[in-house]
Amino acid sequence: MILCSKRVFLNVLTQLMDLNSLLNANYFILDARPAVATGVPWEDNSGLPKLNEYGELCYDSTPSLDFTRGSTMTKYFIKYEDVLNPAPYLTILQAGIHNDYSTPHDKFKNYLMETDTQIAVYQFLFMSKLQGNGLQILIMTDDQSMEDFGDLIAQYLSQVFGADITFLDPKYRTRTKGQLQYPGNKAFAERHIRELRDVQLLANFQQAVSSARFGNATNNLMQFLNPMEFDQLIYLYNKLFPEAPLQPGKYTTDHIKRIIIGRVLKSIGVDGKEDMWDVPWAAFDEMAGLYSPEADFSDIS
Repeated sequence: MILCSKRVFLNVLTQLMDLNSLLNANYFILDARPAVATGVPWEDNSGLPKLNEYGELCYDSTPSLDFTRGSTMTKYFIKYEDVLNPAPYLTILQAGIHNDYSTPHDKFKNYLMETDTQIAVYQFLFMSKLQGNGLQILIMTDDQSMEDFGDLIAQYLSQVFGADITFLDPKYRTRTKGQLQYPGNKAFAERHIRELRDVQLLANFQQAVSSARFGNATNNLMQFLNPMEFDQLIYLYNKLFPEAPLQPGKYTTDHIKRIIIGRVLKSIGVDGKEDMWDVPWAAFDEMAGLYSPEADFSDIS
């Protein structure tokens, strides 16, 4: 993974890499949003960053004739997100908040370590399969942000997510803090990303449970569970009900879905109209073991 400022990308990286590699890389713009063409269903990944005739950053939004991801027309592999943008923390410093002695670096670091932030970073940079040649290039458009926070971002991505970072700015811009290489902490990242996935899974499931309180409860939960395969359903069940493990037996994917839905609806006091399944629910109670809604479901938040 390459991390650099817009300045280094345009003046250095474009000279070091061949055109084909640049065109097929995956770009992640950390602090900018693209221009939107009126009347055209563009997505955020619709063009490469470039400078116009006034020296301002803009985006090459020339569409290809290929349609991907529904109605989106795209030529390059570009994503835009400001989850790693430190600019708001520089603003806090300039505002001089009374009796707040935390440095912008302290505030930004605390923000990065929040669970919601880590999940957003994971979704932005690591969750989706890379396209093209698989190379990831992270670009910060603001020079000052990269000078002051690039080192912190590189450390964060290497230590928390296990990415091997090449941070170009310290080599070519003397005022930029940091080093060229940041080896990823793979052992920690593997465990940590698994934990983040669990948090995200349970949060998504809770949203499905919340929606089940309104309308057709059984159908709402079934829509959430339907895309899951057998092993994923077993994994979700064990996360939801760790104190009520499934007893040995022959289960089908449909059985596990019904067990989860039945227990969840009972725990939240919603009538799931279980008889619509024509299933003897008492048999599932015996297979699933003892269950206490207060003990097993109260920790999902």
